[in-house]
Amino acid sequence: MLTEPRALIRDLGDLDSDYPETLARLFPEERPVWQRQGPPFLALMGRGYPLNLCSGIAQLPPSPSLLAELEEPFRERGLPPALETDLRSQQWTELLRRSGYQQSRVLSLLVRDPHPTPPGGSGPEISVRAADNLVEWQAAEATAWEHGRSEQDLRFSEVAFSLPRSQHFIAFYGGSACGVGSLRSGSAAAWLVGGATSSAARRRGIQSALIAARLQAAAELGAEAVAVQAASGGDSERNLLRAGFRPVTSLGTFKKEI
Repeated sequence: MLTEPRALIRDLGDLDSDYPETLARLFPEERPVWQRQGPPFLALMGRGYPLNLCSGIAQLPPSPSLLAELEEPFRERGLPPALETDLRSQQWTELLRRSGYQQSRVLSLLVRDPHPTPPGGSGPEISVRAADNLVEWQAAEATAWEHGRSEQDLRFSEVAFSLPRSQHFIAFYGGSACGVGSLRSGSAAAWLVGGATSSAARRRGIQSALIAARLQAAAELGAEAVAVQAASGGDSERNLLRAGFRPVTSLGTFKKEI
């Protein structure tokens, strides 16, 4: 039987803690904060980084005093509180809304068995392989995500590439890098993370090829389940459903301005 949502959420919180911990190892002047032994799980990389989150709160009884306690690490660092909860917990969502939080995103949590591996993208012009080094990875990532390469972008990219329990894959179309995706090994599941394709290469099966390559890698690692988060109702979720994933719950992130 595939892993239950509660175990997957705990697994995800543990893996998120690797980001600030790796940031501290590579760039100690950033002074990130993390709490691995949850719930709750805390991963604060700092202002301007994409991961500043307290997660797993649905596994705790909601109360205004606990909420104030969860907000404190954010306030100490001048960050807007961002809390993620399983949306099946109506008590938490109601408390957050009463406390001035706005829902900023909804992610579907999906899971499947790594076997059998689905077919990848069609055509000999598509290939996927592991990234050789950080420089190659950063160049491919900038192409796939179509973002600038500020110093902070490069730092986050180096952190992601240096995470423990991780493998990184690059997709090529006609010999040119156009997509990226990573695989992270948790205790409950292997996780697909960071999938992206450049706009010029979309609708060609690039993400299908990346999903297939990572499922194969997960199977080789002996994973009993593969999990992933995707924006609810988005193209990524549709690609994952076609690849045999099934949704098990939805996670909502709630933020409050300070």
